[in-house]
Amino acid sequence: MPRSDVYDPDAFAYRVTFAAAVIARGGETTRRFDATGEMNDGEAVTAALVRRAKANPGGNLARNLFRYIGEEQALEHYEETKHLTVRGLTEYAATLRADAQKDSDTCCRDG
Repeated sequence: MPRSDVYDPDAFAYRVTFAAAVIARGGETTRRFDATGEMNDGEAVTAALVRRAKANPGGNLARNLFRYIGEEQALEHYEETKHLTVRGLTEYAATLRADAQKDSDTCCRDG
């Protein structure tokens, strides 16, 4: 079961689920919604959202998706990761977060 806090760094699956639900219902964006793309794995989140939309092209997520996220970048992230399994995409998200943390640690140490 995915964790239920978008701010939890390891809650990638929940961020995807939460963002998909807001987008599918045409909901208002909130700080919590924004966080789904700001936890250093936003590229993977957008790729996962495009995957879900493509799996159900007639659904509300597909219909609303590009009203919420940039189409060009989202499709680019999807293309870069479409060869990955769901687990592989989750691991890629973890790598993105780890790389961002290393960059942050280096910046703070050297800065």
